[in-house]
Amino acid sequence: MRVLLISEASNLPKLFSAISGLNPNYVEAITNGEAKVGVDKLLIANLNANECWVNLAVERAEGFDLIALPSSRDMREVASRLSVRIGVPYVAGAVQLSLKDGLLATKLCFGGRGLEVLSSQLPVRSERGSQWFRAIFR
Repeated sequence: MRVLLISEASNLPKLFSAISGLNPNYVEAITNGEAKVGVDKLLIANLNANECWVNLAVERAEGFDLIALPSSRDMREVASRLSVRIGVPYVAGAVQLSLKDGLLATKLCFGGRGLEVLSSQLPVRSERGSQWFRAIFR
């Protein structure tokens, strides 16, 4: 699975951690500053307006199975515009919780077009070290 991350530099490490449970083959990130994350390709752009984020993401989104954005208000607007312009599903929200037995649970909510294809590629539940992943489709 190929994943495109779109985020401000401050949110990128958390977003990368949230999608790592998907075991993606390739991860590319678009951000507005330096970030220390283990992505395959990091694209840094001076983006201030939401429309700039959308335009760059539309250019880069071809060939990706999933787009992941943080759940900030601006990024939710970017995600909704992207879902209209391209047929790639996106992560609409991510929550990480520590469970009482020490496991870290990640809950991802998906939106956009193409969810049927994506749902066939994702595990409903998988173990990755001490992390569990659960996908919620809406």
